[in-house]
Amino acid sequence: RCNGHISQNGSFERNVRLPAAIKATRLAGAGVSKNVPLITSVEDSYLDIAEKSVIPKAHKISYIKRLKAKCASISSDEFGVALTDDSDGEGGEDTTGSRGSYMAAVIGVAASLKAAEMVVGGQCVNSFCAIRPPGHHAGLELRSMNAISNGFCLFNAAACAAIF
Repeated sequence: RCNGHISQNGSFERNVRLPAAIKATRLAGAGVSKNVPLITSVEDSYLDIAEKSVIPKAHKISYIKRLKAKCASISSDEFGVALTDDSDGEGGEDTTGSRGSYMAAVIGVAASLKAAEMVVGGQCVNSFCAIRPPGHHAGLELRSMNAISNGFCLFNAAACAAIF
């Protein structure tokens, strides 16, 4: 469901990355045994926790509302639309997406919550979440550490997992 985020053609962060990452994890042995599971879905309960409880602790409400409204305003046949006001302040050259980008970012956070719960619960010793859009550059109000860009990221899934 993370591939509901459709960025512009030619972007480094594009749809082909997720299937390629899943294929590589399978080739590395994920999903072969119960000790190394490959999980490709997340339950809706994690989406609710992510959107209602955790994301608002990691990001300012004003940013969340702005991003949700921006994605909702994009027509279903548009993609590659600037989602954030980053880079030079003129509209997100590196962070583009589509109508599905907000929900894809929420799903990415939900996946990180499930992964954290599995580690803490002893179901696995570590985890890796291949999600789209990525989140590691996203700060409280978008940019982390006053960076000029947020590097394709919308919600910081790693920060959300730590908060959870």
